[in-house]
Amino acid sequence: NFHDHDRGDRYVAPDYAYNLLNSTAPNSILFTNGDNDTFPLWYLQEVEGIRTDVRIVCLSLLNTDWYIKQLRDQWSHESAPLPISFDDEKVEQLTSGLSMHNPDTLRIPVNKGMLENAFSSMENYKKAMGVDPSKNLGFDLSKIHFQIPIDSLDNEVAWYYDGRSAGQDRQGNKRYYTQVQDEVILNLLRNNDWIRPIYFANTVSTESQMNLQPYFRFEGKAFRVVPQRRQAKGYGWMDASIHAKRLSNFRFREWSNPDNYFDENIRRMLGNYRFSITELANKYSEMGMPDSASYWLEWGEEKLPFRINDNNINSTILYAYSYADVGDTQNAVELARQLEEGVLENLESTIAEYDEIQNELSQLSQEAEQARNNANMDTQRRLKQRMQSISSERQQIARDISRSISHLTIIQRIYFMNGDDEEAKGLHNRVNEITGNRISVPATKEENKKEFDRFQL
Repeated sequence: NFHDHDRGDRYVAPDYAYNLLNSTAPNSILFTNGDNDTFPLWYLQEVEGIRTDVRIVCLSLLNTDWYIKQLRDQWSHESAPLPISFDDEKVEQLTSGLSMHNPDTLRIPVNKGMLENAFSSMENYKKAMGVDPSKNLGFDLSKIHFQIPIDSLDNEVAWYYDGRSAGQDRQGNKRYYTQVQDEVILNLLRNNDWIRPIYFANTVSTESQMNLQPYFRFEGKAFRVVPQRRQAKGYGWMDASIHAKRLSNFRFREWSNPDNYFDENIRRMLGNYRFSITELANKYSEMGMPDSASYWLEWGEEKLPFRINDNNINSTILYAYSYADVGDTQNAVELARQLEEGVLENLESTIAEYDEIQNELSQLSQEAEQARNNANMDTQRRLKQRMQSISSERQQIARDISRSISHLTIIQRIYFMNGDDEEAKGLHNRVNEITGNRISVPATKEENKKEFDRFQL
Protein backbone atom coordinates (compact mmCIF):
# COMPACT_ATOMS: atom_id res chain seq x y z
CA ASN A 1 0.00 0.00 0.00
CA PHE A 2 2.86 2.39 0.82
CA HIS A 3 4.37 1.91 -2.63
CA ASP A 4 1.16 3.13 -4.27
CA HIS A 5 0.84 6.13 -1.94
CA ASP A 6 4.49 7.17 -1.54
CA ARG A 7 4.88 10.93 -2.19
CA GLY A 8 8.51 11.07 -1.11
CA ASP A 9 9.87 12.54 -4.35
CA ARG A 10 6.97 14.82 -5.19
CA TYR A 11 8.21 18.40 -4.98
CA VAL A 12 5.50 19.95 -7.12
CA ALA A 13 4.09 22.27 -4.42
CA PRO A 14 7.37 23.85 -3.24
CA ASP A 15 8.70 24.04 -6.80
CA TYR A 16 5.48 25.67 -7.97
CA ALA A 17 5.93 28.26 -5.22
CA TYR A 18 9.60 28.73 -6.12
CA ASN A 19 8.75 29.26 -9.78
CA LEU A 20 5.98 31.75 -9.08
CA LEU A 21 8.13 33.76 -6.68
CA ASN A 22 10.97 33.79 -9.19
CA SER A 23 8.64 35.02 -11.92
CA THR A 24 8.76 38.41 -10.22
CA ALA A 25 11.26 41.25 -10.00
CA PRO A 26 12.75 42.19 -6.59
CA ASN A 27 10.55 44.01 -4.06
CA SER A 28 7.38 42.98 -5.89
CA ILE A 29 3.78 42.95 -4.80
CA LEU A 30 2.25 39.66 -5.98
CA PHE A 31 -1.51 39.10 -6.05
CA THR A 32 -2.45 35.44 -5.61
CA ASN A 33 -5.87 33.81 -5.76
CA GLY A 34 -6.39 31.57 -2.73
CA ASP A 35 -5.04 28.63 -0.74
CA ASN A 36 -3.28 26.59 -3.43
CA ASP A 37 -1.28 29.44 -4.97
CA THR A 38 -0.60 31.19 -1.64
CA PHE A 39 0.27 28.80 1.20
CA PRO A 40 3.17 27.07 -0.64
CA LEU A 41 4.68 30.53 -1.26
CA TRP A 42 4.37 31.49 2.40
CA TYR A 43 6.01 28.19 3.33
CA LEU A 44 9.02 28.93 1.12
CA GLN A 45 9.36 32.43 2.53
CA GLU A 46 8.85 31.62 6.21
CA VAL A 47 10.57 28.21 6.41
CA GLU A 48 13.21 28.23 3.67
CA GLY A 49 13.78 32.01 3.51
CA ILE A 50 13.31 32.18 -0.27
CA ARG A 51 12.34 35.49 -1.94
CA THR A 52 11.24 37.18 1.27
CA ASP A 53 11.44 40.51 -0.58
CA VAL A 54 8.16 39.69 -2.36
CA ARG A 55 4.94 40.74 -0.62
CA ILE A 56 2.27 38.14 -1.32
CA VAL A 57 -1.27 39.51 -1.33
CA CYS A 58 -3.91 36.78 -1.16
CA LEU A 59 -7.05 38.12 -2.84
CA SER A 60 -9.45 35.88 -0.93
CA LEU A 61 -8.12 37.38 2.32
CA LEU A 62 -8.07 40.90 0.89
CA ASN A 63 -11.81 41.11 1.55
CA THR A 64 -11.18 41.16 5.33
CA ASP A 65 -10.42 44.20 7.48
CA TRP A 66 -7.63 42.66 9.57
CA TYR A 67 -5.65 41.58 6.50
CA ILE A 68 -5.88 44.98 4.81
CA LYS A 69 -4.64 46.65 8.01
CA GLN A 70 -1.80 44.13 8.33
CA LEU A 71 -0.61 44.79 4.78
CA ARG A 72 -0.89 48.55 5.30
CA ASP A 73 0.85 48.72 8.69
CA GLN A 74 3.43 45.95 8.99
CA TRP A 75 6.74 45.00 7.46
CA SER A 76 7.19 41.42 6.27
CA HIS A 77 10.91 40.59 6.22
CA GLU A 78 12.41 43.07 3.69
CA SER A 79 9.00 44.06 2.32
CA ALA A 80 7.81 47.47 3.51
CA PRO A 81 4.15 48.09 4.42
CA LEU A 82 2.04 48.49 1.30
CA PRO A 83 0.94 51.95 0.10
CA ILE A 84 -2.73 51.57 1.03
CA SER A 85 -4.24 54.97 1.86
CA PHE A 86 -7.46 53.73 3.49
CA ASP A 87 -7.69 54.62 7.19
CA ASP A 88 -9.34 52.27 9.69
CA GLU A 89 -12.74 53.90 9.28
CA LYS A 90 -12.63 53.49 5.50
CA VAL A 91 -11.49 49.88 5.83
CA GLU A 92 -14.40 49.11 8.15
CA GLN A 93 -16.79 50.81 5.75
CA LEU A 94 -15.48 48.85 2.76
CA THR A 95 -15.66 45.48 4.48
CA SER A 96 -19.19 46.04 5.80
CA GLY A 97 -20.89 45.36 2.46
CA LEU A 98 -20.78 45.56 -1.34
CA SER A 99 -19.90 48.77 -3.19
CA MET A 100 -21.96 49.58 -6.26
CA HIS A 101 -19.86 50.67 -9.23
CA ASN A 102 -20.58 52.84 -12.26
CA PRO A 103 -18.65 51.52 -15.29
CA ASP A 104 -16.11 54.10 -16.38
CA THR A 105 -12.59 54.68 -17.69
CA LEU A 106 -10.11 54.61 -14.81
CA ARG A 107 -6.92 56.67 -15.01
CA ILE A 108 -3.66 56.43 -13.09
CA PRO A 109 -0.91 58.96 -13.95
CA VAL A 110 2.70 57.95 -14.66
CA ASN A 111 5.24 60.46 -13.31
CA LYS A 112 8.25 59.64 -15.48
CA GLY A 113 10.51 62.27 -13.92
CA MET A 114 9.88 60.89 -10.46
CA LEU A 115 10.53 57.33 -11.69
CA GLU A 116 13.82 58.33 -13.37
CA ASN A 117 14.94 59.87 -10.10
CA ALA A 118 13.71 56.97 -7.95
CA PHE A 119 15.48 54.32 -10.03
CA SER A 120 18.74 56.31 -10.20
CA SER A 121 19.99 55.23 -6.76
CA MET A 122 18.97 53.10 -3.80
CA GLU A 123 18.88 56.21 -1.64
CA ASN A 124 16.36 57.86 -3.97
CA TYR A 125 14.38 54.64 -4.27
CA LYS A 126 14.01 54.34 -0.50
CA LYS A 127 12.97 57.97 -0.34
CA ALA A 128 10.29 57.41 -3.00
CA MET A 129 9.00 54.43 -0.99
CA GLY A 130 9.05 56.40 2.24
CA VAL A 131 11.54 53.99 3.82
CA ASP A 132 14.26 54.85 6.34
CA PRO A 133 17.52 55.40 4.35
CA SER A 134 19.41 53.15 6.79
CA LYS A 135 17.06 50.21 6.15
CA ASN A 136 18.68 47.35 4.20
CA LEU A 137 16.15 46.16 1.62
CA GLY A 138 18.45 43.40 0.37
CA PHE A 139 17.89 43.53 -3.41
CA ASP A 140 19.54 44.82 -6.58
CA LEU A 141 17.85 48.03 -7.72
CA SER A 142 18.90 47.46 -11.35
CA LYS A 143 16.60 44.42 -11.54
CA ILE A 144 13.47 46.33 -10.51
CA HIS A 145 12.90 48.73 -13.39
CA PHE A 146 10.62 47.91 -16.30
CA GLN A 147 13.48 46.81 -18.64
CA ILE A 148 12.19 49.33 -21.17
CA PRO A 149 13.14 53.04 -21.26
CA ILE A 150 11.12 55.07 -18.79
CA ASP A 151 10.52 57.79 -21.37
CA SER A 152 8.74 55.19 -23.54
CA LEU A 153 6.12 54.56 -20.85
CA ASP A 154 2.64 56.00 -21.29
CA ASN A 155 1.78 59.26 -19.53
CA GLU A 156 -1.12 57.52 -17.85
CA VAL A 157 -2.62 54.08 -17.49
CA ALA A 158 -6.22 54.32 -18.71
CA TRP A 159 -8.63 51.44 -19.08
CA TYR A 160 -12.35 50.80 -19.00
CA TYR A 161 -13.56 48.91 -15.97
CA ASP A 162 -17.19 47.85 -15.77
CA GLY A 163 -16.99 45.97 -12.45
CA ARG A 164 -18.66 42.72 -11.47
CA SER A 165 -22.15 41.97 -12.69
CA ALA A 166 -24.95 42.51 -10.15
CA GLY A 167 -27.79 41.65 -12.51
CA GLN A 168 -30.38 44.25 -13.50
CA ASP A 169 -32.54 46.81 -11.75
CA ARG A 170 -36.33 46.95 -12.14
CA GLN A 171 -35.99 48.99 -15.33
CA GLY A 172 -33.74 46.35 -16.91
CA ASN A 173 -30.54 48.41 -16.56
CA LYS A 174 -27.39 46.43 -15.86
CA ARG A 175 -25.88 46.94 -12.43
CA TYR A 176 -22.30 46.42 -11.30
CA TYR A 177 -20.44 46.23 -8.03
CA THR A 178 -16.91 45.87 -6.69
CA GLN A 179 -15.62 43.56 -4.01
CA VAL A 180 -13.37 44.85 -1.25
CA GLN A 181 -10.35 43.29 -2.97
CA ASP A 182 -11.07 45.30 -6.13
CA GLU A 183 -11.11 48.58 -4.22
CA VAL A 184 -7.84 47.72 -2.45
CA ILE A 185 -6.15 46.71 -5.72
CA LEU A 186 -7.15 50.04 -7.29
CA ASN A 187 -5.97 51.94 -4.23
CA LEU A 188 -2.62 50.15 -4.35
CA LEU A 189 -2.17 50.85 -8.04
CA ARG A 190 -2.89 54.55 -7.51
CA ASN A 191 -0.66 55.00 -4.47
CA ASN A 192 2.26 52.81 -5.53
CA ASP A 193 3.25 55.38 -8.20
CA TRP A 194 4.78 52.47 -10.21
CA ILE A 195 7.64 52.28 -7.69
CA ARG A 196 7.24 48.65 -6.63
CA PRO A 197 6.65 46.03 -9.34
CA ILE A 198 3.06 44.73 -9.20
CA TYR A 199 2.18 41.26 -10.47
CA PHE A 200 -0.89 39.06 -10.75
CA ALA A 201 -0.28 35.29 -10.53
CA ASN A 202 -1.59 33.64 -13.69
CA THR A 203 -3.94 31.62 -11.48
CA VAL A 204 -5.92 34.77 -10.60
CA SER A 205 -9.35 34.73 -12.24
CA THR A 206 -10.00 36.97 -15.23
CA GLU A 207 -12.67 38.83 -13.25
CA SER A 208 -10.13 39.70 -10.55
CA GLN A 209 -7.65 40.97 -13.16
CA MET A 210 -9.92 44.01 -13.53
CA ASN A 211 -9.58 44.42 -17.32
CA LEU A 212 -5.88 45.30 -16.98
CA GLN A 213 -4.72 42.78 -19.62
CA PRO A 214 -3.52 45.45 -22.14
CA TYR A 215 -0.95 46.42 -19.49
CA PHE A 216 0.03 42.86 -18.51
CA ARG A 217 3.48 41.61 -19.47
CA PHE A 218 3.65 37.81 -19.26
CA GLU A 219 6.68 36.83 -17.14
CA GLY A 220 7.03 33.15 -16.26
CA LYS A 221 4.01 32.33 -14.10
CA ALA A 222 2.86 35.89 -13.48
CA PHE A 223 1.67 39.05 -15.23
CA ARG A 224 3.48 42.30 -14.45
CA VAL A 225 1.45 45.51 -14.68
CA VAL A 226 3.58 47.75 -16.91
CA PRO A 227 2.42 51.32 -17.67
CA GLN A 228 2.71 50.86 -21.42
CA ARG A 229 -0.41 49.83 -23.29
CA ARG A 230 0.14 47.28 -26.07
CA GLN A 231 -1.93 45.15 -28.40
CA ALA A 232 -2.49 42.20 -26.13
CA LYS A 233 -3.84 38.68 -26.18
CA GLY A 234 -6.22 37.53 -23.47
CA TYR A 235 -3.31 37.20 -21.03
CA GLY A 236 -1.43 40.36 -22.02
CA TRP A 237 1.75 40.73 -24.08
CA MET A 238 5.15 39.10 -23.96
CA ASP A 239 8.79 40.11 -24.16
CA ALA A 240 10.40 36.83 -25.22
CA SER A 241 13.76 37.47 -23.55
CA ILE A 242 12.18 38.33 -20.18
CA HIS A 243 9.77 35.38 -20.29
CA ALA A 244 12.58 32.99 -21.31
CA LYS A 245 14.79 34.24 -18.49
CA ARG A 246 12.04 33.60 -15.96
CA LEU A 247 11.41 30.07 -17.27
CA SER A 248 15.12 29.23 -17.29
CA ASN A 249 15.30 29.88 -13.54
CA PHE A 250 12.44 27.51 -12.74
CA ARG A 251 12.85 24.37 -10.67
CA PHE A 252 11.33 21.00 -11.65
CA ARG A 253 12.66 18.46 -9.15
CA GLU A 254 11.47 14.92 -10.00
CA TRP A 255 8.67 16.25 -12.21
CA SER A 256 9.82 13.93 -14.99
CA ASN A 257 9.85 10.90 -12.69
CA PRO A 258 7.22 8.50 -14.13
CA ASP A 259 6.77 6.87 -10.70
CA ASN A 260 5.47 10.09 -9.16
CA TYR A 261 1.69 10.24 -8.88
CA PHE A 262 0.11 13.42 -10.26
CA ASP A 263 -3.52 13.96 -9.33
CA GLU A 264 -6.03 15.91 -11.42
CA ASN A 265 -5.05 19.27 -9.89
CA ILE A 266 -1.38 18.76 -10.68
CA ARG A 267 -2.14 17.58 -14.22
CA ARG A 268 -4.23 20.70 -14.77
CA MET A 269 -1.36 22.82 -13.48
CA LEU A 270 1.03 21.13 -15.93
CA GLY A 271 -1.23 22.34 -18.72
CA ASN A 272 -0.78 25.85 -17.35
CA TYR A 273 3.00 25.47 -17.55
CA ARG A 274 2.84 24.11 -21.08
CA PHE A 275 0.76 27.10 -22.12
CA SER A 276 3.58 29.36 -20.88
CA ILE A 277 6.07 27.38 -22.95
CA THR A 278 4.03 27.17 -26.17
CA GLU A 279 3.28 30.90 -26.02
CA LEU A 280 7.03 31.58 -25.77
CA ALA A 281 7.63 29.29 -28.76
CA ASN A 282 4.91 31.09 -30.71
CA LYS A 283 6.51 34.44 -29.88
CA TYR A 284 9.92 33.30 -31.13
CA SER A 285 8.24 31.94 -34.26
CA GLU A 286 6.60 35.34 -34.87
CA MET A 287 10.04 36.93 -34.46
CA GLY A 288 11.46 34.70 -37.21
CA MET A 289 13.48 32.58 -34.76
CA PRO A 290 12.23 29.00 -35.33
CA ASP A 291 15.33 27.41 -33.77
CA SER A 292 14.66 29.22 -30.48
CA ALA A 293 11.00 28.25 -30.70
CA SER A 294 11.87 24.57 -31.18
CA TYR A 295 14.48 24.73 -28.40
CA TRP A 296 11.92 25.89 -25.84
CA LEU A 297 9.37 23.28 -26.88
CA GLU A 298 11.97 20.54 -26.46
CA TRP A 299 13.04 22.11 -23.16
CA GLY A 300 9.45 21.97 -21.97
CA GLU A 301 9.00 18.35 -23.00
CA GLU A 302 12.23 17.42 -21.21
CA LYS A 303 11.14 19.14 -17.99
CA LEU A 304 7.48 18.08 -18.23
CA PRO A 305 7.31 14.90 -20.31
CA PHE A 306 3.84 13.89 -21.44
CA ARG A 307 2.15 10.95 -19.79
CA ILE A 308 -0.28 9.69 -22.39
CA ASN A 309 -2.41 7.94 -19.76
CA ASP A 310 -2.88 11.13 -17.73
CA ASN A 311 -5.92 12.37 -19.65
CA ASN A 312 -4.08 15.40 -21.02
CA ILE A 313 -4.94 14.83 -24.66
CA ASN A 314 -5.91 18.44 -25.37
CA SER A 315 -2.69 20.04 -24.12
CA THR A 316 -0.57 17.31 -25.75
CA ILE A 317 -2.18 17.83 -29.16
CA LEU A 318 -1.77 21.59 -28.94
CA TYR A 319 1.86 21.07 -27.96
CA ALA A 320 2.35 18.76 -30.94
CA TYR A 321 0.87 21.38 -33.24
CA SER A 322 3.17 24.03 -31.74
CA TYR A 323 6.10 21.87 -32.88
CA ALA A 324 4.64 21.68 -36.39
CA ASP A 325 3.88 25.39 -36.46
CA VAL A 326 7.54 26.29 -35.85
CA GLY A 327 8.71 23.82 -38.51
CA ASP A 328 9.74 20.97 -36.20
CA THR A 329 7.46 18.41 -37.83
CA GLN A 330 9.54 15.44 -36.66
CA ASN A 331 8.73 16.05 -32.98
CA ALA A 332 5.18 17.02 -33.94
CA VAL A 333 4.51 13.74 -35.75
CA GLU A 334 6.10 11.70 -32.96
CA LEU A 335 3.69 13.20 -30.40
CA ALA A 336 0.72 12.97 -32.78
CA ARG A 337 1.30 9.27 -33.40
CA GLN A 338 1.48 8.61 -29.66
CA LEU A 339 -1.95 10.21 -29.31
CA GLU A 340 -3.79 8.96 -32.39
CA GLU A 341 -4.81 5.50 -31.17
CA GLY A 342 -6.04 6.79 -27.83
CA VAL A 343 -8.19 9.46 -29.48
CA LEU A 344 -9.65 6.90 -31.89
CA GLU A 345 -10.45 4.53 -29.03
CA ASN A 346 -12.13 7.37 -27.16
CA LEU A 347 -14.16 8.24 -30.26
CA GLU A 348 -15.24 4.63 -30.67
CA SER A 349 -16.41 4.36 -27.05
CA THR A 350 -18.31 7.66 -27.14
CA ILE A 351 -20.02 6.72 -30.43
CA ALA A 352 -21.15 3.47 -28.78
CA GLU A 353 -22.47 5.42 -25.78
CA TYR A 354 -24.28 7.82 -28.08
CA ASP A 355 -25.96 4.99 -29.99
CA GLU A 356 -26.99 3.30 -26.75
CA ILE A 357 -28.59 6.51 -25.48
CA GLN A 358 -30.32 7.08 -28.80
CA ASN A 359 -31.86 3.61 -28.58
CA GLU A 360 -32.97 4.23 -25.00
CA LEU A 361 -34.52 7.56 -25.97
CA SER A 362 -36.39 5.91 -28.82
CA GLN A 363 -37.73 3.23 -26.48
CA LEU A 364 -38.76 5.80 -23.85
CA SER A 365 -40.48 7.90 -26.51
CA GLN A 366 -42.59 4.91 -27.56
CA GLU A 367 -43.46 4.14 -23.93
CA ALA A 368 -44.40 7.78 -23.29
CA GLU A 369 -46.65 7.81 -26.35
CA GLN A 370 -48.32 4.60 -25.19
CA ALA A 371 -48.85 6.08 -21.70
CA ARG A 372 -50.43 9.17 -23.26
CA ASN A 373 -52.77 7.01 -25.34
CA ASN A 374 -53.76 5.13 -22.18
CA ALA A 375 -54.30 8.43 -20.33
CA ASN A 376 -51.66 7.37 -17.79
CA MET A 377 -50.38 10.89 -17.11
CA ASP A 378 -48.17 10.03 -14.11
CA THR A 379 -46.26 7.45 -16.14
CA GLN A 380 -45.98 9.82 -19.08
CA ARG A 381 -44.62 12.58 -16.81
CA ARG A 382 -42.05 10.23 -15.28
CA LEU A 383 -40.92 9.03 -18.70
CA LYS A 384 -40.65 12.62 -19.98
CA GLN A 385 -38.42 13.54 -17.04
CA ARG A 386 -36.23 10.53 -17.73
CA MET A 387 -36.01 11.53 -21.40
CA GLN A 388 -34.92 15.06 -20.46
CA SER A 389 -32.19 13.69 -18.20
CA ILE A 390 -30.92 11.34 -20.89
CA SER A 391 -31.05 14.11 -23.49
CA SER A 392 -28.63 16.13 -21.34
CA GLU A 393 -26.30 13.12 -21.24
CA ARG A 394 -26.58 12.83 -25.01
CA GLN A 395 -25.59 16.48 -25.45
CA GLN A 396 -22.48 15.96 -23.32
CA ILE A 397 -21.52 12.85 -25.29
CA ALA A 398 -22.08 14.76 -28.54
CA ARG A 399 -19.65 17.42 -27.27
CA ASP A 400 -17.12 14.69 -26.44
CA ILE A 401 -17.47 13.29 -29.97
CA SER A 402 -17.00 16.76 -31.45
CA ARG A 403 -13.88 17.26 -29.31
CA SER A 404 -12.41 13.96 -30.51
CA ILE A 405 -13.07 14.93 -34.14
CA SER A 406 -11.33 18.27 -33.52
CA HIS A 407 -8.33 16.49 -31.99
CA LEU A 408 -8.13 14.10 -34.94
CA THR A 409 -8.38 17.01 -37.38
CA ILE A 410 -5.35 18.62 -35.71
CA ILE A 411 -3.44 15.32 -35.82
CA GLN A 412 -4.37 15.01 -39.48
CA ARG A 413 -3.14 18.57 -40.06
CA ILE A 414 0.23 17.66 -38.55
CA TYR A 415 0.51 14.67 -40.91
CA PHE A 416 -0.29 16.84 -43.92
CA MET A 417 2.27 19.45 -42.80
CA ASN A 418 4.91 16.71 -42.64
CA GLY A 419 4.01 15.47 -46.13
CA ASP A 420 2.45 12.26 -44.79
CA ASP A 421 -0.62 12.58 -47.02
CA GLU A 422 -1.41 8.86 -47.06
CA GLU A 423 -1.30 8.66 -43.27
CA ALA A 424 -3.60 11.69 -43.06
CA LYS A 425 -6.08 10.20 -45.52
CA GLY A 426 -5.90 6.87 -43.70
CA LEU A 427 -7.10 8.69 -40.59
CA HIS A 428 -10.15 9.83 -42.57
CA ASN A 429 -10.92 6.20 -43.44
CA ARG A 430 -10.46 5.03 -39.83
CA VAL A 431 -12.93 7.61 -38.55
CA ASN A 432 -15.47 6.62 -41.21
CA GLU A 433 -15.22 2.99 -40.10
CA ILE A 434 -15.76 3.90 -36.45
CA THR A 435 -18.69 6.26 -37.03
CA GLY A 436 -20.33 4.39 -39.89
CA ASN A 437 -19.73 7.40 -42.19
CA ARG A 438 -21.96 9.57 -39.99
CA ILE A 439 -19.18 11.97 -39.05
CA SER A 440 -15.57 12.20 -40.15
CA VAL A 441 -12.44 14.27 -40.47
CA PRO A 442 -11.68 15.94 -43.83
CA ALA A 443 -10.79 13.77 -46.81
CA THR A 444 -8.23 16.08 -48.47
CA LYS A 445 -5.43 18.43 -47.51
CA GLU A 446 -7.44 21.43 -48.72
CA GLU A 447 -10.53 20.45 -46.73
CA ASN A 448 -8.37 19.85 -43.66
CA LYS A 449 -6.78 23.30 -43.95
CA LYS A 450 -10.20 24.95 -44.23
CA GLU A 451 -11.56 23.08 -41.21
CA PHE A 452 -8.39 23.60 -39.20
CA ASP A 453 -8.43 27.37 -39.76
CA ARG A 454 -11.77 27.48 -37.95
CA PHE A 455 -9.96 26.54 -34.72
CA GLN A 456 -7.94 29.80 -34.87
CA LEU A 457 -4.90 28.27 -33.22
